[in-house]
Amino acid sequence: MIKAAILAAAALLLSGVCALDEATLRLSVTKERSAAECDDNCERDFMPVCGSDGVTYGNDCLLEFAICENATISKLSEGKCIKHST
Repeated sequence: MIKAAILAAAALLLSGVCALDEATLRLSVTKERSAAECDDNCERDFMPVCGSDGVTYGNDCLLEFAICENATISKLSEGKCIKHST
């Protein structure tokens, strides 16, 4: 999959469809890791942050641990997540 994306981008560049100064190609590879591979040695200071999964994490370190296990999670904001009623 990644090789195909790189080849497609190279073909576009070589054919003159996009110029390097006008377009930026960004490839990112995310790999979910097991809990054993992630560093969970976090301070227990409570400085809450909101993750994109709707979970309030106790601090940035705990969020980074969750991100290590699930690369689809990101930091949304400082503070607790706000639950919106429907």
